[in-house]
Amino acid sequence: MQKLYQQYLVAGPASYVKALFESIGIVNAKDKAARFYAVMHFYYSLYDGAADKEKVKVEFVSAIKSLVQDLA
Repeated sequence: MQKLYQQYLVAGPASYVKALFESIGIVNAKDKAARFYAVMHFYYSLYDGAADKEKVKVEFVSAIKSLVQDLA
């Protein structure tokens, strides 16, 4: 179970995002990928248990927009 968790929810997606960022020339791709995926994972978890899912979506969009500004 731990191996599946790592593959699908931690190391797998984090490695994918890092490779994606590297392929488009983002400097410090590893650090920025970790920040990006941390936000994604946090909001996945928050959304799953939220009573007001629309509010979580709005907050997520705001967080991603802010993060994208930092990536540039």
